[in-house]
Amino acid sequence: MSNKIRVKVLPFAIAALLACSSAHAQNTSSAVTGQVVDAQGKPVAGATVTIVNVPSGTTRVVTTDAKGNYNAQGLRVGGPFDITVKKDGMETSEKDGIYLKLAETSTLDFSIGVQAKELGAVTVTAAAMNTLFQPESRGLTTNVTQREIDTLPATGRSLQDYVRLDPMVNVNASGGISALGQNSRYNNINIDAVPTNDPFGLEAGGMPSLGQPISIDTISEINVSTNNYDVTNARNVGAQINAVTKSGTNQFHGDVYYVYLPKQWVGNGASDTPFTGFTKNTTAGFTLGGPIIKDKLFFFVAYEDQKSTAPAPDIGIIGSGKGSIVPITQAQLDQITQIAQGYGFATGSSQLGAPNTDEKRYLAKFDWNINNNHRIEFRYDRTKSNLAVISGRGGSGGYVNLASANYSQLRDFKNYVINTYDDWSDTFSSETSVSYGSYLRAPLLNGPLSPQVQVYVNGTSGPSVYMGTNYSYQANSLDTKTWTGFWAGTLFLNDHTVKFGVDFLRNNYNNLFLQYYAGGYQFTSIANFQAGNYSSYQLRQPSSGNLADASAIWSYDNWGFFAQDVWQINDALNLQYGLRWDVPRVPTAPAYNAFFTQTFGLRNNSTINGHSVLEPRLSFNYTFDTARPTQLRGGIGLFMGATPAVWQSNPFTNNGINVTTYTAYNPATGGPLSSNPYNQPKPATNQPKQTVDLLSSNFQQPTVLKTSLALDHELPWWGMVASAEISYVKDQDAIYYQNLNLGAPTTMGPDGRPIFYKLNGNGTICTTSSCSLANANPKFSSVMYLDNTTQGSATYTTLRLQHPGDGDGFGWSLAWTHGRASSVSPGSSSVAYSNWRYSPSVNPNGDVAYNTNFNVRNRLGGYLAWSHKFYRDYRTSFGAYLNVASGTPYSWVYGNDANGDAVYYNDLVYVPTGPGDVEFTSNTSAQLQQQFFNYIKSQPGLSKYAGHDVPRNGSSLPWTHQLDLRISQEIPGLFDGNKGEVVLDVYNFLNMLDKNWGQLPALGYDPQTRNLANFAGIDPATGKYIYDLSRYADANGNYAPQTFGLLDGVGSNTSKVLSRWSVQMTVRYKF
Repeated sequence: MSNKIRVKVLPFAIAALLACSSAHAQNTSSAVTGQVVDAQGKPVAGATVTIVNVPSGTTRVVTTDAKGNYNAQGLRVGGPFDITVKKDGMETSEKDGIYLKLAETSTLDFSIGVQAKELGAVTVTAAAMNTLFQPESRGLTTNVTQREIDTLPATGRSLQDYVRLDPMVNVNASGGISALGQNSRYNNINIDAVPTNDPFGLEAGGMPSLGQPISIDTISEINVSTNNYDVTNARNVGAQINAVTKSGTNQFHGDVYYVYLPKQWVGNGASDTPFTGFTKNTTAGFTLGGPIIKDKLFFFVAYEDQKSTAPAPDIGIIGSGKGSIVPITQAQLDQITQIAQGYGFATGSSQLGAPNTDEKRYLAKFDWNINNNHRIEFRYDRTKSNLAVISGRGGSGGYVNLASANYSQLRDFKNYVINTYDDWSDTFSSETSVSYGSYLRAPLLNGPLSPQVQVYVNGTSGPSVYMGTNYSYQANSLDTKTWTGFWAGTLFLNDHTVKFGVDFLRNNYNNLFLQYYAGGYQFTSIANFQAGNYSSYQLRQPSSGNLADASAIWSYDNWGFFAQDVWQINDALNLQYGLRWDVPRVPTAPAYNAFFTQTFGLRNNSTINGHSVLEPRLSFNYTFDTARPTQLRGGIGLFMGATPAVWQSNPFTNNGINVTTYTAYNPATGGPLSSNPYNQPKPATNQPKQTVDLLSSNFQQPTVLKTSLALDHELPWWGMVASAEISYVKDQDAIYYQNLNLGAPTTMGPDGRPIFYKLNGNGTICTTSSCSLANANPKFSSVMYLDNTTQGSATYTTLRLQHPGDGDGFGWSLAWTHGRASSVSPGSSSVAYSNWRYSPSVNPNGDVAYNTNFNVRNRLGGYLAWSHKFYRDYRTSFGAYLNVASGTPYSWVYGNDANGDAVYYNDLVYVPTGPGDVEFTSNTSAQLQQQFFNYIKSQPGLSKYAGHDVPRNGSSLPWTHQLDLRISQEIPGLFDGNKGEVVLDVYNFLNMLDKNWGQLPALGYDPQTRNLANFAGIDPATGKYIYDLSRYADANGNYAPQTFGLLDGVGSNTSKVLSRWSVQMTVRYKF
């Protein structure tokens, strides 16, 4: 600091470079600790340590204890900081340019009282300090600083763009984040210490928004931990992801930016066809921060509007000029519209609108330095999005949606956050966080609520026209309110740092999902529509008449109590040990179904209320006394996660008694056609089969045992560091879905597979759909039972070489990771029945762990960040991200229902050893049979399982190769101190070089399955399977099994650039 005399001693400053280390602090701040000694190396008690954040003037003053130790918690993230040490009668020591990282405690030691001449100021920055060697670093963590955020490619402008830098984390095409092969729903994402996860479990990216819940331009730093043994680490079994937002300083600063990606800047891909997913993607925004009262009160505000404009679907009726034609004439469409309007139905145009998206993000943050010992932050943010959903399908069996059948999807997420940081004395500090958030997801209808009407033109096999409100969105909304609280106290006792506290989470849910609430009609011809003669009618109404009774209205609380001690046993060994106790509460139970309990002997209204989990944790760091820094770090502990709330909500919705279903197949029994959504006919009804979802009475939140071990060593070349890391995860309480209404098997297959088909009189199997579930209870459809299992584990190993670089130079990392993860139920859906059916298996209720859907067996990943000022203060930067990975795992299955459980494409196939091991239908030629066996021999994922059933996800799609680039250049601004910047983000650069590179193979929707043959029964004479290959023969009669394609969009979201290259430009003005 310019007004102080600087006394620097070079040898001790150099030693301090190696002494700087870090440990986990609270998720929104940084911390610094260390020891002050005299010239003889003896502790200096009572020295005053002043820590100043230079940009904001935020000051913290602490005093060393009897052992010369000092600690300062709750500091701002980043820097630079000036740290000064004084004591009467001794010379002053100061270090400038210190940068502190998010969620880490940096260790910086000082020596005072040395008699030496004045030296120039020694600047010690975080880049110069080898922060990889941390006496209190025990787990597996990746920290992404502002430098990486600014330099590395980020075509998605998302957290995922930076989370992927962790070698044990994989980000899939939908944006799902999987750590250590765990379910992408099992992470905990915090922004400023507040959970920012999808609170219910419906969003593919795991966050409460269509895109990102907060602008990446407001993020200061990101921390990713897959093995963090601190007791404050809660509610995750995958990754703990923490981000902290920017704050105002004593200088006014901000920027205005515009991001532009037109379809012309997207490659044609392997198909050599122009991209049609969008016309252009744009983002316009600004940030502004500065002082309200210098050194005291600061503000930071931000706004951005992200838009995607897209062409209307290329689908239309005859004469529309569209590329995909629905064979309906304009006259027929006019006739249908006229009839509908005569009945009072809303119709609208047949011209399909554009499926545009718009997402606006707002943020305001205030920081108040109350005094040197107390600081408070307040943040408000909101993200509001609108996605137009436009539907249609061309072809002879296609359909046209009139405007009234389309809708938009609204998402609205708000957060109010208060964080406080308090030093009550030199030995005791605390941090507090309180927040309130809301998340609304609901459809915006194109017109008034109306029954859905489908009119076929030429019978049910021909084209049709839809109008009215889509049956799934007639009563469909989600409203979630979230409260959180956190308090942690830290007590500094010489070599011990004791932390204790409590955290709290409450989610209030109101989820309404009632299909056909306003009714649905189907007509087989225009004439029948004219006459009101429907062929199918369905209405579902709350049994009580109150719509709220059809909603899942419940709440989930989680209390967490924790305590731990960090013990610096000696200069080499640092030990952390602690205990966390999570206590979930669900005060409301689902409605009780007595008939179900009488039938199955289980209560359907169980919850996880009071099912607490004790989580002991232990971790260590050992620093070797070697010429170059070397450390061993590791830990072990229990971690309780949190299932998506929708899984616990399913029993509230599907209890078998809260909804009455009315069905009819003609007006004589159903009543007349009505356009009034609130007065639909209610024919006499025989309540259909009950659908019941339930939890085991002992169900626990997912809980795992995690352990890790890592070795780091600094190499003698160019500051490189080599690391070897291994993490092992063992399921203690994993999810396990079963369908309790399969009934007893009627027979067993030759491989021990249970068969649920009805048997014919001659002992053969009846394989028609009407013969499935022969012994199931006819009063019920599916009965989905969510229980726990101990089956499942994961082992991930990483070998990494890295050079952290410095603030104006060259940094890189290259890591190879090998992973293996298994689970019983992947949990890939929000619907209980889908979670069961989309788990390919031999025994559909078997408690067997297979490879997970999320496992990436081998991955080579790395990044490079380089920057230099060629001209004055204008920076040129280059960043690259590389990901080479083994392909997505997939399962070989039968192409039909092979066991009679009424589900197609989920039965793992039996691989015959060769001719004679299985039989074939009579229409299968000898040539086709031989080609079938030859194909099996050619496929490692099949041949090695000859004579057995293939395991789930036993094969993998081809490897993927992705290289993203960023080039940025600062240029002079219009005024002094201002700068312009031009940034180019190149996604999938390899595909730009060659259209056959950079591709993402896929087999359709998850889970990835591939059909080998169809099941045609079991020969009762030989006991052998009978295979049908008729669907697998090409036009020449040759065997041609299902092949994979390329991802050129995710599901119905074709606006995402995947197996193509793209160039995105950002223009920014900084002031």
